[in-house]
Parts: sequence; C-alpha cells; structure tokens
Amino acid sequence: MNKLRNIIYRARGFRNDENGQVILLSGVMIFFIVMFVVVTVDSSVAIKHKIIAQNAADTAADAAAMWQARGLNLIQHLNNFHRIVNYVATGIESVGCIACVASAPLFIAKFLPIVGPGFEAAWQVACVGCVACAGVDRLQLIIADAINAIQLAASYSFPVIAFISANTNAENSEADRVIGAVADYLASVVDGVGGDFINLDTGGAFFDLLGNIPFIYAFPINADQLLLSVEEKEGTKYPWKTPNGVNVAWQAAGNVGQVACITHSLGNRIRTDVNHLNGKDMSDGTGWGYVSSFYWGNPGFITWVAGKALGPDAGGASAFYGVNLQDAIWLDSDPTDIQLTQAENTELWYTGDTFDNSNGHEVPPVIGLASAHIEGSVVTGDNVDPDAEGFLIPVQQPFGSDNTGNEMHYLLIYH
Repeated sequence: MNKLRNIIYRARGFRNDENGQVILLSGVMIFFIVMFVVVTVDSSVAIKHKIIAQNAADTAADAAAMWQARGLNLIQHLNNFHRIVNYVATGIESVGCIACVASAPLFIAKFLPIVGPGFEAAWQVACVGCVACAGVDRLQLIIADAINAIQLAASYSFPVIAFISANTNAENSEADRVIGAVADYLASVVDGVGGDFINLDTGGAFFDLLGNIPFIYAFPINADQLLLSVEEKEGTKYPWKTPNGVNVAWQAAGNVGQVACITHSLGNRIRTDVNHLNGKDMSDGTGWGYVSSFYWGNPGFITWVAGKALGPDAGGASAFYGVNLQDAIWLDSDPTDIQLTQAENTELWYTGDTFDNSNGHEVPPVIGLASAHIEGSVVTGDNVDPDAEGFLIPVQQPFGSDNTGNEMHYLLIYH
C-alpha cells in the first residue's frame, strides 16, 4: 500500500514539475529563428540581385543614349558647318567668276595708250580673282567629301562607343555577364513550367562559351536601334545644290577667264582648274557647281537587358554576411548527430529541380530591362541647334495618375 502511495505521489510531482520546459521551448524557438534568418538572407540577396540587375540596365540604357545623342549632335554640327561652307564657297566663287568676265575687257583695255597701265593693274587683280572661279569650286568638293566622311565615321563609331559605355556602366553596377544571366533566367522560366533547357552549369559548350565572353554585361534587345539611324541624303535645293543656271554661268565665266588671263602668271592654274571642271558632269556636282549631301534622321527607343546569373545558396549568401548557416551546429551539440548536411538542407528547403543541387538552395537568376530614347531636334539639313539628349523612358502602370489627379501621359513600355 505504501509503495502504491509513493508511486502516486511521484506521478503527481512529475506532472507539476516544470523544470526543463525552457530548454525544450528554447530549442524550438532557435530552430524557427534560424530558419527565418536563412529565408530572410536568401530573400535579401534575391532582392539585392534584382536591384543590381535593374540598376545595371538603367545605367546601360542611359549611358548608351547619352553617347548616341552626342553622335547626333556632332553630325548636326557638321551639317551646319557644311551649310556655312556652301554659302561662303558660293559667294567667293561668284565673285571670282565676275572677275573672270571682267578680265576680258581689261585685257583689251591694257593696250590703250596713256590709260593702259591703269587697266593693266586692274587686269592683274581680275586674273588673281579669277583663280577663285574654278579653284573654289574644286576646293568646295574636297571639303564636302571630308565632312561627309567624318559624318559616316561618326555614324558607325558612336554606336560602338555607346555599347562600350553601356557595358562599362553595367559592369560597374555589379551585373553578371548578360548572356549567362539571360540563359539562366530562361532556363528557370522553362524549368518552372516543367520544361528542360540547356543552361550554363549543366549544359552546353555553346552557352558556356557565350557566357564567358568578356565585356558583355548588357545588350540591346533591338540592336538595330543602337545605330544612329541617320543616312546620307542628297540635297535638292540651295545651299545643298547650286541654283539652276548658276553652274552654267560659272562655266561660261571660267572659259572667258582662262582665255583672258592666258598670259597672266596664274594663267596655267586657271586653265588647269577650268579644264578639270569642264571634263566633269555638272548633274552630279563633280563638275561646275555642286550637289552636296547631308545626314538626316533620328533614332527611336532602344531597350537594354542586364542581369544576375544563378546566385549562391543560403550558405554562400549567409557567409557573405559573416555567418554560414548551412554549417551551423544546432544547440552546440555533436556535429555528427545534429549538424545539417548540404543534402539535408537542400531537402529541407527545396525539393524541386535546381541547376546544381549539390550547392543547396540557390538564389534565382534575375534580369532587368530599361529603355531610353533621344529627345531633341531631328538631324536635318536645316540650320538647327544640336540639342539631342538621351532620356530613360519612365515605366508606368496604365491608368495611373499624378498627384493632381491627371492621367499620366508617359510612353508605356511594358517590361
């Protein structure tokens, strides 16, 4: 009877004894706290990668648009300079041709008695001026070709500079090589719907090769818009083309001048220039007069992509912040009994397919998209101030409104 009573007393004491509950509760709490930290760190890294990808795309688009605008401004400056050259050349050549015509009567008048020496001096001056009639015409053609050559070089070189600048900015924004990031992203999308995709980790040498191309950290989706979208256009009216009949008048004056100034010290120069132009075609501007070309056009918008490739697992991400949670020893116990292995941690956090399950749960790849366009005057043969500027296109939700309640009128580019 006493033994039974002692057992009952002990059972009641055990039921009322609260010793040891704090240890059990602490263990459960630590378990959930560590899980929360792991998820938080992984989420923060994923968010950080998304911010990096978007910043890289933004800076790439902004830098490229800036250099595109500079290229367009240079071409417009050259158009304006070319217009001035044509105006000045037309004026000087017209004066020179008038001098050629005047040289004929002066050549005769210099043989008159008494007043002959005065007309002789005038004839000398007229023949000097006559040099400009054909000489400036030839020089104008050389200058025009040089200007057009510089514009052509600018139309091809500035897109290259824009591409290099965009990739430099994307790299400085900590983006990964874009081909690898996009390949990883596409693989994650396809795998998410149950498909299969060759990725850079498991997959093919082709993607592996592309993913390791240096300096490619951002790339334009519509690559054709990276060009300045300008083209050479032949002028149809003054000052890009000699007014009708003027080239014929210049030719007649030059022919008069080469005869009237034949005995002048510059006679050979005049005759050479005149004969050169006489042997060329007036209609294409290689003979008397000119038909100049200018550059015209304006680019549209361009969209750039940048990204972060498949990221580190929770352990790697945590180690970045100074603690390796995958190697944590729970409750400071024997690591052979309680430590979570890589494989166990993978099974605990993620049971689906990954690119490389040996590395545990991985931060998914992300990409960023950004569009930019050029604002300002169109590149044209008219005399306009070069005011092209590159701007990022704001991405807004449709049917939005600003603080005043007005509908937003931003150009919507749905990324």
